[in-house]
Amino acid sequence: MLARTPLRGLSATLALAALALASFVGPVACDSGPKKPTVTIYTSIYENVISAMKPVLAEEFPDIEIKWFQKGSEEVAAKVNAEIAAGGIRADLIMTSDPFWYAELKDGAHLLNYESPGAATVPEDLKDPDGAFATVRVPVMVMTVNSKNVPESERPKTFKELTDPKWKGRIAMGNPLQSGSTFTTVAALAEKYGWEYFEGLKSNEIVSAGGNSSVLNRVATGEKDVGIILLENLLKARAEDANYPISIIYPDDGAILVPSPIAIGANAKFPDAAKQVYDFMLSRAGQLAIVSGNMYSPVQAIASPPGARPWKDVYDSALVPWSADYLNQTRAKREEIKGNFGRIIFE
Repeated sequence: MLARTPLRGLSATLALAALALASFVGPVACDSGPKKPTVTIYTSIYENVISAMKPVLAEEFPDIEIKWFQKGSEEVAAKVNAEIAAGGIRADLIMTSDPFWYAELKDGAHLLNYESPGAATVPEDLKDPDGAFATVRVPVMVMTVNSKNVPESERPKTFKELTDPKWKGRIAMGNPLQSGSTFTTVAALAEKYGWEYFEGLKSNEIVSAGGNSSVLNRVATGEKDVGIILLENLLKARAEDANYPISIIYPDDGAILVPSPIAIGANAKFPDAAKQVYDFMLSRAGQLAIVSGNMYSPVQAIASPPGARPWKDVYDSALVPWSADYLNQTRAKREEIKGNFGRIIFE
């Protein structure tokens, strides 16, 4: 019969065995944290553009993990503002289409100033003088019509024409309370034509709802004949289906620029990694990726999206010329603009 080993003795024996095994197999690895830095990007860029960027970024930065949070500009702003109230921004990089909001973030010390080498090629009017943000892409607001319902000879040539009674019940646009690009559009039209313009749109029973995708759907299905919409939505639809029933109209009174910046959050956990990704976005490779998403690059040397007018022509003939003064004036009137639009259009 085998002798029983006392419990205490058994424990000691097991401990010695474990020690011997450890010396044989070597120390056990302990994963105490992430193996590589993480850069989290909050953005309003469409999902299809992000999908195209992911493999490019993965190849460029194999040692950086890049995570994305994608929503409309207003939803991104709401998330960031909630984070600020809770202690600070969690995003490492922010890329949305609401340029006025960036000025607010800068004044609240929520952005990290950074002079990226790539920003040197961005026009001065399209970046912050202190390096808090720089325009990384420029969506532009134009018009579209249902090409089956509206003969070429009858199509509007200017934004101003949309107040003509012949367009009553036939116009769609986004909601500036939900869409950053639509807010920029409303601000520009109010600056150019005053609030009487929106009284005219109200008389014409304009539908203001959702974002640019909603406008595209309303016009393409024939629910509405005319839409105020981002060019990128139209170019993408055309590229996917040459027979898509929409026509692109660059208004004679000028397209509306929606400079969309990039910025680093002041609380970025890995600021050096965030700067590397920031630099890439403003590099030639990064800008070509932006253009592949049917948006203009703010850098004149980068070709325009396929099927789009040259960037210089659009920039020089904009409905409202972009400047730091215009940005700050509009930013100061943000709530007034939203309030006026809501009162006129929704009440």
